[in-house]
Amino acid sequence: MFLLYLSDRNYESRYLAFILRLETIVAGVVTEMAKRIETLTDREAADSFADALAHALDVNSGVVPKGWWDNMTVPSIDWYQSYLSNELPLMIREARRIAASKENGAESKTDPFDRLKIRRLAHEDAAFQQFLARDKSK
Repeated sequence: MFLLYLSDRNYESRYLAFILRLETIVAGVVTEMAKRIETLTDREAADSFADALAHALDVNSGVVPKGWWDNMTVPSIDWYQSYLSNELPLMIREARRIAASKENGAESKTDPFDRLKIRRLAHEDAAFQQFLARDKSK
């Protein structure tokens, strides 16, 4: 949704803050998984991504700070599983692209986020705009 390499699918506006935080974690996991993705089958890669994301989402893991998920609407586990089934193949493809570009010495440092979409949705959704304004002050 917010990451340029994920689908253009729009999810419910009440989850925008959650999705932005989630996709911040996804961006890091995708970059880190690129280091070892080449040796994994698609199934192994999907399992590894799901495990890495589950670990990173847990505030007790130390990957995200305590309070990372506070004060936002968090979707159900069914929503999260649907999100993964839609976006996981795209995450794997991006990790493989990063791995190949590193191998060829053409590593890209471009911003993976669709900043225009974030800005547009903030103008359309007051709660998301408040979240972004509050988040910048930290």
